[in-house]
Amino acid sequence: MSLPERNVEDLWNLYSNLLLSTSENNSENIQKLLDQQGQRIIECTYTQKISEPFCGIGGLVEYSIKLARTAKKLAETFQYNVSHAAVIKCALLSEIGRIGNLNQDRLKISDSEWHKEKLGQYYNWNEDCDKYSVNHMTLFYMSYYNIRFTWEEYQSLILLNSENSDVSDFYGNFKSDISTILLISKEMVLKKEKQKIDGTHSIPF
Repeated sequence: MSLPERNVEDLWNLYSNLLLSTSENNSENIQKLLDQQGQRIIECTYTQKISEPFCGIGGLVEYSIKLARTAKKLAETFQYNVSHAAVIKCALLSEIGRIGNLNQDRLKISDSEWHKEKLGQYYNWNEDCDKYSVNHMTLFYMSYYNIRFTWEEYQSLILLNSENSDVSDFYGNFKSDISTILLISKEMVLKKEKQKIDGTHSIPF
């Protein structure tokens, strides 16, 4: 089983155009992020193994686009009183931290054919990259490029990739609608992609 092939040019055009179209007040700073980190963003995998969702070049961007589309549909279907532009912006930026720090990629392609053939593991942790949580590095990039968020948007970035149960519990009773939409959408997107990989029934949404 090999890595999936994606049309990275089409994915990048869709991702960047969609992000810029939802961020009028941040467009200059977002453009700077895209110009300086775009190559790393489009080349970034979402996971390490081909048995996991969105592995391989373009995986991060493909996931982010599907998250944005699912979240927008969810907001429309259940008539949440939220800005669709805000939901899409948060979805598209929520995983930027996966690329790594400013100088090192978080994951690197494995040079072990055994790991690829036997385990389907195509990526390893880069030991030269700082260890961090995805949401913390995402928030660092938003600060570094001076991309502004409302409190509800900021909270959604904190919660979406939080692996700290104390953080989730603390904010759990005060989740914004944007956070709720994105958390539900993330679960749906990852479950649907995993079912696609496993060849099982896919959820219809």
